[in-house]
Amino acid sequence: MKTLYCILIIAVLLVAISIPLGIKLRNRYSAAEYKASKHTIIQPIISLSKAHAEAYWNALVTGSAKDWAKTEQAENKLNEYLADDETFRYLEKIYVAGEVDEYVDRRELEILYLTYKAHNGKKELIKETIALSASIEMKFNTFRTQWEGKNLTDNQVQAILETSTDSKVLEGVWKAQKAVGSVVAKDIIKLVKLRNQLASSLGYANYHTMSLTLREQSPDEVFELLDWVHQQTILNYMRSKKEIDSVLARRYNTTVLQLMPWHYQDLYFQKLPKLYNHSFDEYYRNTSLERITEEFYGSMNMPIDDVMRKSDLYSKPGKSQHALCMDIYGDIKVLCNNVNDEKWMGTMLHEFGHAAYGKYISQELPLLLRTPAHILTTEAVAVMFQRSSRNPNFIKHFFKLKDENITSIKREKALEKLVFTRWALVMYHFERLLYEDPDQDLDNLWWRLVEKYQMLKRPRNASDWAAKIHFPVTPCYYHNYLLGELFASQLNYYLVKKVMNETELLLPEYYGKKEVGEYLKKSLFEPGNLYKWDELILRVTNKTLQGEYYLNEIFLGLGMGKGLDLD
Repeated sequence: MKTLYCILIIAVLLVAISIPLGIKLRNRYSAAEYKASKHTIIQPIISLSKAHAEAYWNALVTGSAKDWAKTEQAENKLNEYLADDETFRYLEKIYVAGEVDEYVDRRELEILYLTYKAHNGKKELIKETIALSASIEMKFNTFRTQWEGKNLTDNQVQAILETSTDSKVLEGVWKAQKAVGSVVAKDIIKLVKLRNQLASSLGYANYHTMSLTLREQSPDEVFELLDWVHQQTILNYMRSKKEIDSVLARRYNTTVLQLMPWHYQDLYFQKLPKLYNHSFDEYYRNTSLERITEEFYGSMNMPIDDVMRKSDLYSKPGKSQHALCMDIYGDIKVLCNNVNDEKWMGTMLHEFGHAAYGKYISQELPLLLRTPAHILTTEAVAVMFQRSSRNPNFIKHFFKLKDENITSIKREKALEKLVFTRWALVMYHFERLLYEDPDQDLDNLWWRLVEKYQMLKRPRNASDWAAKIHFPVTPCYYHNYLLGELFASQLNYYLVKKVMNETELLLPEYYGKKEVGEYLKKSLFEPGNLYKWDELILRVTNKTLQGEYYLNEIFLGLGMGKGLDLD
């Protein structure tokens, strides 16, 4: 499910402004004054934002130090505007005065204010943070696993973990890939402390708290919801983990007690090992992932062919090994490292789900509102369509179906949800505690959380946590993947039951359903960031964000009765 790094670059986080000449700080500001000046404030920086995006894209594709230097320079130029205290105070007074009361203008001002507030720190501190972050990301993107005299790509590492049955080989490759952690760990800790300094200067307890708050999430409510998810999944996970361990012990000719993290066919056990004889990889072995992706989204009347043409989809030396969708003011493109297997088919469906969301946001909205309502809403769409890569009701439109065991496919999807849920809880709690106290024994903290939530055996105390690129590059982001999963299941329920008037929740057939595309475009995509994410979810599904829909899919997949009563 989550075997990739998916990043949506949201334009609002890059917007910088400057005070137009003639505006001085006063006690009161009229709505008319703000409306007359806002375009003068915003428009001059659009070119700078695009320059940063282009430099960042080039750096990801080439990996060259020159392109990373250009990215850092471009980001510094933007942040010189965003760090201007006088401009922030100007916006703050307008916002607090409350005289901009027309809804669209008020929402636009709110986004502008929150964006500026997030960057209202000391200029030199911001510049140091940007430089260190760029340096760490370059190290990640140019790192290659060294094993037995060879440099391995992440795709090659993953292939060995999935196919080898030699425990020594698995251990060697697993540890070799985690070596990047020791390269960047000290820098990440330094970066965390710099970010905390910025947050403290703005009155927040730490950077984690600040990030969630300024992204319109309550840290306490996020904690409460994810703790509820933990409590609701722990028993089924414990039972499922026994099943998984039994299969793996036989595969590796060992005992359950001797299983180690490298036996789980993934660097972090964030996805389910291959327990069943489903041949999904074979479907995609000799085909065009681009063609399938284009046809699928086109069948729902959401064509993304234009985005495909601008994208960079295959591996090359120095290129970032991960996957992302970049969306800057409607200029959308995708980065992947495709190989012909089910994982990358799912990745393509995921990233172009982000692309479809961005493409169909209304161009009638003010520029600052032409972004998804939140990270979790765009993740939900991406996740919902990613699930199709192992869905026979998707596959049958492109290939002749083999004799697939539908019951075991549904069970596999439920187990996949449980495995990812427990992994996401590790990431959320580690990052939360990392920012609370970056001087604690982080190596020990990491493995304590892995033992608690994933129930894996600790092989050593080392900086394995630092090998995860999200901590330096997309901070305080990962919990939104899990919240996106919850919303994906809630959205799926509404689409199946209310839009398509069907009943199949676990293997929905979206191909060719133009009503699905039209509903998503009109209800979810077009509003952009006009509404806060929680209000948007209520408008789209007639309910606030709830975890029961996600649990229901797990229960149904595990064969636990008829599921929950959700109507």
